[in-house]
Amino acid sequence: MPTSLRFAVGAVVVGVALVGPSTPAGADPAGPTDYDTEIVSVEPATTGIELRMIGGDSFLELTNLAGAEVLVVGYDGEPYLRFDPDGRVLENERSPSRFLNDDRFAEGTIPPEADADADPVWRQVASDGSYAWHDHRTHWMNRARPPGAEPGDQILEAVVPLMVDGAEVEVLVRSFLQAPPSPLPAIGGVVLGAVVAAVVTVLARRRDRWLALGVGLAAVGALVTGLVAVRSVPAETEPSAAAWLLPLLAVVAVAGAALLGRRSPILADGLVLLAAAEVGLWSWLRRDALGAAILPTDAPFAVERATITFVAVVAVVVGAGRVVSLVRPSP
Repeated sequence: MPTSLRFAVGAVVVGVALVGPSTPAGADPAGPTDYDTEIVSVEPATTGIELRMIGGDSFLELTNLAGAEVLVVGYDGEPYLRFDPDGRVLENERSPSRFLNDDRFAEGTIPPEADADADPVWRQVASDGSYAWHDHRTHWMNRARPPGAEPGDQILEAVVPLMVDGAEVEVLVRSFLQAPPSPLPAIGGVVLGAVVAAVVTVLARRRDRWLALGVGLAAVGALVTGLVAVRSVPAETEPSAAAWLLPLLAVVAVAGAALLGRRSPILADGLVLLAAAEVGLWSWLRRDALGAAILPTDAPFAVERATITFVAVVAVVVGAGRVVSLVRPSP
């Protein structure tokens, strides 16, 4: 294998390895979904709390507005979360719900010390009176769609029980299957990516820095999209840092390629290949967004889908071009 290609492959491996720790072990962040859960009612009406769903049906968030003491009741009737009047939010470490809620489909292991009948052991998880958690009463608990369900159909109705200053409160939720998204934004991203990739490839025959510019545009688009997505959800939902770290690494690699282009063309080629690999991996990790109805982001869903396909096309074309350049013997 040529030295230049060995360098490029090594750079890609190192760059990809950098994002290995970016997702916390056991984390289950909000992802694309085909279900939308609505909070139908809070009975009796309670003005001191605010509830909302995050990511369609991924997380239920409660905010304590009036300084009440709010208790979220777990699946076995045990105290699960406690919202104190001073803004602290505490989680019961002995609650079986605490471990079941680590995973969207409750596939986590409940340790022996978890006991619904045991005295609570409280651990502070927030200090601003607001907290979001997976609540399996609010979403469809199966990877397969409900048999026979059509878009618009109600697929569940459930109650999340609370205690507000010692009084029982019931939060009624209903979830509905959503229609699949239009493929047009994704197609538009493919077309735009193909145009950009073709233009920079032609221009690169005169000056290689055009390829760096093409993958740089893709990296910036991915970085903005990823940052918006991460900032759209509360920190406790543990959004993956790969959403912004991968494209950020790609931006740095492109900048390095631009600075080293004349002094070390081989190194510059390797950095462009690294950047293409980083944003290509980013688009691959976000591929589920192309077919899901609801995305966990404040950005327009169409923009996110178009960005994913745009980035993917540019990454593949530019990356392939750099591999060919590195493998081809020097004249």
